[in-house]
Amino acid sequence: MLYKMYYTALPGADQEQVHMIEIDVADREGITLVAVSGRIDSMNANQFGEALIGEIDSGKMHIVLDLASVDYM
Repeated sequence: MLYKMYYTALPGADQEQVHMIEIDVADREGITLVAVSGRIDSMNANQFGEALIGEIDSGKMHIVLDLASVDYM
């Protein structure tokens, strides 16, 4: 499953101020890998949390969180 979330830092921001977070969820041999790229900040932290909670609520017990491609947290 792939989640993509776009937001603008300020109302009326131009295209250069548009940020994205991408969350890729994959199951591999009984382990759920959650790979995140982009920025995690106050604008999207709730969506990021909801994606993780969704995996936990669906019964996933072994979750690996890969933050290597996160630019900012």
